[in-house]
Amino acid sequence: MTTEYKELTEAVDALNLTLTATVTDPGDINTPSKWGVNLCRNGRNYSTDYTLGAAYREQRVRRGAPWKPVPFRGANGSYENRPTTPKLLDVLNCLVMDAGCIRHGQRLSDFGADLGYTDLQKGVEAYEGCMASWRGLIHLGLDLDALDTIFQDY
Repeated sequence: MTTEYKELTEAVDALNLTLTATVTDPGDINTPSKWGVNLCRNGRNYSTDYTLGAAYREQRVRRGAPWKPVPFRGANGSYENRPTTPKLLDVLNCLVMDAGCIRHGQRLSDFGADLGYTDLQKGVEAYEGCMASWRGLIHLGLDLDALDTIFQDY
């Protein structure tokens, strides 16, 4: 574990957050898994959807064998595999990045253009998702400037 990673995990641990994740669609070796995640802090909750790429899977060669990450080339069809459970650092980092897209007063028209949305409806949906992430982090009582600093090199 690098010093930077250790400092990052300590900073996130100090936030007193817990993560609960429930798989809503396990996906497979070629498609992402979808999760319902809930962050809890000091009795306050924020729930949202979270997608984990298809590469984030574990496998085991036989029943009772330990679960291990799927090799880069993908799981052999004879292996049993499952999606890897999302980690607090990854979920929180995604929410911080989403919130960062709009929290400095960016207008919807600028948001769509800056992020390359040519379909207005998809741009609006993404903007509203980023707004929800921002509101969720605020609801949990988190300092967004501090989170930006914590995750700046993650």
